[in-house]
Formats: sequence, C-alpha cells, structure tokens
Amino acid sequence: MACAGTLHQLVNLRLLRRPPRDPAPVTAAVSLLVPARDEAHRIAPTIRSLLAQRGLGDAEILVLDDGSTDGTADAVRAAAGGDPRLRVLTGVAPPPGWLGKPHACAQLAAAARGEILVFVDADVVLAQDAVAAAVAAIRERAPKVTVQVEVDVPAQAAEAVAAGAHFLLCDNMPPAVLREVVALVGGRAELEATGGLTLEVAREVAETGVDYLSVGALTHSAPILDLALDLRVG
Repeated sequence: MACAGTLHQLVNLRLLRRPPRDPAPVTAAVSLLVPARDEAHRIAPTIRSLLAQRGLGDAEILVLDDGSTDGTADAVRAAAGGDPRLRVLTGVAPPPGWLGKPHACAQLAAAARGEILVFVDADVVLAQDAVAAAVAAIRERAPKVTVQVEVDVPAQAAEAVAAGAHFLLCDNMPPAVLREVVALVGGRAELEATGGLTLEVAREVAETGVDYLSVGALTHSAPILDLALDLRVG
C-alpha cells in the first residue's frame, strides 16, 4: 500500500501542475456551492475562506443545509457575519433513485446564478486565490470541454441538452425510445446507445439514428474497476 501511495504521488507530481500565481481576475459570475449535513463543528473555516476569495468580481456563496440536526445553518450564518454574498438554502429529501449528496449538489446548481459553478466540501479551506487560479488553469488548459451525461429516459435527455451537454449515453433504451430521443435532441448532441446491446439487435439500434453503439459486456460486471477482461491461454 505504501508503494502504491508513493506511485500515486509521483504520478500527480508529473501530471498535475500548480495553478498560476497571481491569476487574472475572474469577470464571469461565480457560484461557490457547499452541500452540508451536520457540519456545524467544522464548517466555519470553510465559509471564511470562501468569503476571503480574491479576484472574483461577481461571486455568490450558496450553502445547502441537507437535513442537518446540529445547527449547521446557524453556524454558517454566524461565520458569514451577515455578508450579503452568502445564502443558506434548506434542502429537500431526494426523490427515489437519488443519493443524498448528488441531490444536494443538484439543488445547489439549480439555485445558482453563476456562469461558473464551484462545488466545495464543507471541511475544505481554500487559499485566497484558489478559485481564481483554478478558473485560469481551466481556461488555459481546457478552453473547450466536452460534457458527457448518462440518461435513461427522454426527459433526462431533454434536460441534459438544455443544460449544454455535448454527448449523451442512452442507457438501456429500447429502439422505440431511442428514436424518440434522437428526434428530441435534433442533432444538438451526439448520442451513444449503451446497455444490453448484442450483434443480433445492433442493426435495429443503429437504424434509430444514434451516433454510436457501445457493447457494455466489457464493463457492466466489473466489481471494482471500470474494465473487466477475461483472458484465455492456450
């Protein structure tokens, strides 16, 4: 395990460069988003570090209290000291099929007004230029980023495309539903049919108008890793 940790650190040192010092000011609106549940004992330093961010001309801080029972919302307000840039939101329970934290993040994203969304855990303390430096690094190294979203019903496809997704993974959709998604998307995003595909149905699925077919037999049964391969010798 120690060797694995050292190797991981070496790879990070090789591939992950430090963000630029003295980054340029961010002119776009930025939303700093914090999902929080029972974090009253440690969230204050996080809030103070977000309020102290430099180089953000138009920033808001949204903290979503996700069913806390320890006074997290009060701790956030106390740390903010009445700063008008910060708002505390009260989360609602996730619907069936959702996990708690992803649903909290989805609520924050829906309430945010910023062009740039920055999600921060409730126990993270940022350096004063962290957000501006991260934005500068992204714009320098990845000026064009492709957003890929997995969907399993047409309504999700419509929502993803409206939000700017470039590539949709259409998971376990029968051909009739795929044709509906193709018509709904209207060429605004590339579509990949995935899940349950075999050679016997490949032609029928391809004729729905999707852009790509994906055979999930390589990945769907892997217990830990993203890829499972069966190798035979002899």
